[in-house]
Amino acid sequence: MIYVIVNALLYIVLLLCYLRSNRKNILGIILIVLYTTVAIMAIPRYLISIELLHDLDDVTLEPFLYLFPVFIMFTWYFCKVDLCNLTNIYTDGRWNKIYILMFVYILSTIVVFYLSIGTVVLNISSGEWAEAKEASEELEVAFNYNSFIEQLFVVFNSSIKIFMVTISFFMLIIGKRKYLALIVLMCFVLSQSMLALMNGSRGLFLIIFMSIMVPYLIFFKKIPVRLVKQINRVIIVYLVIFVNYFLIVTVSRFGDLDSNYSFYEEYNGITSLLSYAGMSFLHWNVSVYPITDFGYGIYGCEMLFGNDAFVNFTSGTRWITKFYTFVGSIYVDIGPYLTFVMALFVLFFSLNMLKLKRYSIEGVCFFSFVYLKLFIGGFSWAENYVIEFALNLIVYLFLKTSFSITKTKSKISCR
Repeated sequence: MIYVIVNALLYIVLLLCYLRSNRKNILGIILIVLYTTVAIMAIPRYLISIELLHDLDDVTLEPFLYLFPVFIMFTWYFCKVDLCNLTNIYTDGRWNKIYILMFVYILSTIVVFYLSIGTVVLNISSGEWAEAKEASEELEVAFNYNSFIEQLFVVFNSSIKIFMVTISFFMLIIGKRKYLALIVLMCFVLSQSMLALMNGSRGLFLIIFMSIMVPYLIFFKKIPVRLVKQINRVIIVYLVIFVNYFLIVTVSRFGDLDSNYSFYEEYNGITSLLSYAGMSFLHWNVSVYPITDFGYGIYGCEMLFGNDAFVNFTSGTRWITKFYTFVGSIYVDIGPYLTFVMALFVLFFSLNMLKLKRYSIEGVCFFSFVYLKLFIGGFSWAENYVIEFALNLIVYLFLKTSFSITKTKSKISCR
């Protein structure tokens, strides 16, 4: 128990030091608050393990001491970046390529809707979210692709959503084709909601919310007051829907939210919420850090290796739950030394990035993508995360590569 408390204290001290620092931003505060909360929630989750589940009892100190500096190195840039510089954006020669991406994204939304509507209607009408989630985990819920093109559209839609949301916010701010930006934002909410409802997922709705909040917070000081009020109303409505859905799915999958008895005596809805919030640090400690056989890409690139290789690699392991922070997701593929070296490389690269005073639009989009991944990484990264990074990098390079003759500039500066 003492090791879990020590881990929580590390993140509490980190948060307090960050709040007292001169160079901080709202995104960094949110990120560290999240990891601090997860570290604190690991305490009741550990008690649940001791009293009821007996699945995460053998906690040690070393994994926590390894994770803490690695986390700091990976997140340093996002906690120290000046948002004024980040919103000093140039778009030279990129608009035609941006419009192509937006058009393809709209088409991909139509494909996602067509492929998922039947399952979504069935899930909503039955209310059997537990069965929907179980079926998705056992690969019984899958798209019935009619062609490889459909599969590409679905992967494209799922992978570059944060690019589309960030670009749409930027277009709304500078007043460029607002109708197109609004259409893309609606396509984003529709397609990702369909995917979440199809699988009975709670985490996907959290990703939808944060995909909107990240660019919103980046551009907050640039957004007109009237638009801020409209966005705030949409966010409030979405939060109400999300909380209700989250509770309905939780009850369906884990039982009533009954607090009349000790949640250490029976696994119910409340116990599952505590587990959801606090298990990632514990699974990292007990299930991931001790492993000696690594995947070398089988987890991060599962799509390339095939499901059989993935099943063979994960068979009999304790970490298949996937809740062990983003560091754990990297660790299962490349081990402790390469993970630490990667964190050092990211830190040195970040120190150079902090010198930038202007950013390209694709640079801001990629920033939003990585920040969102780090936020979700407080819980887990699912398999194929390397594929997702690669696809976003391809889109980044597509926008970065200049082959346009006509150049236009759209720039906003910090107040």
